[in-house]
Amino acid sequence: MPNWHDNVLRLIAEIDRCIRAREGETLTLAHLARLLDCSQSQVSHQFHALTGTSLRDFVQARRPALALPAVRDGEQRLLDIALDCGFSSQEAFTRAFRAAYGITPGEYRRSPRPLSLRTVIRPLDCYLAEQATAGTED
Repeated sequence: MPNWHDNVLRLIAEIDRCIRAREGETLTLAHLARLLDCSQSQVSHQFHALTGTSLRDFVQARRPALALPAVRDGEQRLLDIALDCGFSSQEAFTRAFRAAYGITPGEYRRSPRPLSLRTVIRPLDCYLAEQATAGTED
């Protein structure tokens, strides 16, 4: 029986890798299921059960999160950051960024401040906290 906690962490790492490598077309449920050698429905169900969100929604939230350092540092144009993170346009990036953080990327760049990456605690967060605590009890 697969260890789904580890598998979800593998999926998240692969999602991040695909976004950073500009391989957005690779980010399909079929690709992620092949990675784990499981059925698509099993991957989808287990990911949702452990994280409280669908793979699609996770990927959509992850893209603006991965863009935060580049927006803050201001070395790239916002359009280039948007394209690097898999958005089809700067407007799509701005909409996603505003939905995630309540401000536009331009506003964040002009006045960077700590942003909450998540506002909802998910079941996976509890698992990760348990793992961190268990690792310190050696």
